[in-house]
Amino acid sequence: MSLPDLTLCYNCGGHLSRVARAGRTVVYLGETYRIPADLALLTCDACGHEWTTADEEEAIEAACLQQKEARASAPRPAAPVLLGPFRGTYTQRRAADLVGIPQSTLHNWIAGRERPDGSRSSPVLLRQGSGPLDFHDLAELAVLAAFRRKGVELKNVRAAIETAQELLGAESHPFCTYRLSTLGGQVFARIAAESEQDNDALVDLVSRNVVMAEVISPILETFDFEGATLPRRWWPRGRQAAVVIDPDIEFGEPVLERSHIPTNSLWTAVQQGDAMDALAECRNLALDEVRVAVDYERSLRLRAA
Repeated sequence: MSLPDLTLCYNCGGHLSRVARAGRTVVYLGETYRIPADLALLTCDACGHEWTTADEEEAIEAACLQQKEARASAPRPAAPVLLGPFRGTYTQRRAADLVGIPQSTLHNWIAGRERPDGSRSSPVLLRQGSGPLDFHDLAELAVLAAFRRKGVELKNVRAAIETAQELLGAESHPFCTYRLSTLGGQVFARIAAESEQDNDALVDLVSRNVVMAEVISPILETFDFEGATLPRRWWPRGRQAAVVIDPDIEFGEPVLERSHIPTNSLWTAVQQGDAMDALAECRNLALDEVRVAVDYERSLRLRAA
């Protein structure tokens, strides 16, 4: 039976009839376009699935290409400056994914860990308020995670933050200020001197004089700073990867540096079956940019699994 002769839906057995309506959309090469309102498609009255013939698919593709050309020729408005609560904010889960730590670990750093006696340890992250995490919270979490990956105990990280706050004169986010790049060694030397455990990883780092070289400098080099204060942007895979997190672009979600296209949108398009070379052509990107975005998003999901 040919498609025009169908009367029952293959999916659910519901009745099919031709329906033309406005508001229908289709994803084509990673972008959403409108289906012509006057195009009547076989539509199930039960599940809503729409069935198309080859001629109708060609008509829809032609409409998509026409809309794509119109978008390409339209002048682009200036990017809005996002302020206050409209800048990048993150749930605990999203921040944990971006930093590469379990969500439970991040929660303990923010709220403190519950002890067996029912009390709670002091939070590691010094925050102002209790709302969603902001970009500077995210940056400080990235620095904390770098030390934990080196095996530095949490109690020493907590003490180092308090010492950094004292030495740097920072009321908040002392662990992601630019001045940590010059005074970081002094901060951790003081903590190491007060440590009671000779085998602590921090003592080892300080004794080998590699706190700056192995931990602080590599992570701070992935940030752009506003003057000598707090970070402005973060390159989570290093500058060579061309993926950047900017709180004023796409609400702080990872984007490609040149085009500001969210990496997640390219990942989603590839998962839906779009070829990378076709995406690159459609979005005016280099093929390597699409690959970088997809590889970055894949790495986030592998770490979260």
